[in-house]
Amino acid sequence: MEHLDLLYMCIHEIKVQAPETPIYVYTARTTEPYTLWALLSIVDGVTITLHEEKDVAPFKSFEGHMPTPFKEYPDEAKSLRLNIFKGVSTPKTQWQWKTKANIEWIKNCPLPEHETFMRW
Repeated sequence: MEHLDLLYMCIHEIKVQAPETPIYVYTARTTEPYTLWALLSIVDGVTITLHEEKDVAPFKSFEGHMPTPFKEYPDEAKSLRLNIFKGVSTPKTQWQWKTKANIEWIKNCPLPEHETFMRW
């Protein structure tokens, strides 16, 4: 989310070269709700992680700014996952997020099977 131009370029290239490949974005950044909703329109899902209590209000704003076209999609249309670190309150959500609460940081955490981590 720090380099959106590169992220969009990467997503475009994946869609051109392997259109059936599912793409999921993992982020903690919800301070730009329209940018994140636009991104969600071209990927298969998003995982948002709330690390601190101060992350809850931007997340609520993100959900509150949901554009009209997304209101017409069923919740199953996109993978919506919400990770909440231990000590952070669980926000009431408008959509049916698959939520994991009270998570703790795992140093050198392995990736799930069949996933590739990319960093710029």
